[in-house]
Amino acid sequence: MPEKLGYLEPVELNNIWPDEAQKFTPWLAEEENLILLGETLDMELELEAQEINVGKFRADILCKNIRHYNDLQKLPFRSHRLHTNIS
Repeated sequence: MPEKLGYLEPVELNNIWPDEAQKFTPWLAEEENLILLGETLDMELELEAQEINVGKFRADILCKNIRHYNDLQKLPFRSHRLHTNIS
């Protein structure tokens, strides 16, 4: 017989992480949480930065999709630069 299943319940995220930049972002950046997020998005994520300026905006978290990045590394150099805009 399968295990008993629970129910998903809505929660106030501000009660769990009262300060998004100081609490949520560091929590999400933990390796085990990035792994879970990556599995959900079908990606293999590697943390690059937290709370980083992006133009006139600020990104909470910046990750690289290693699976996609490693596939691009196999392309000829010109194609790699063209498709990813990496110098």
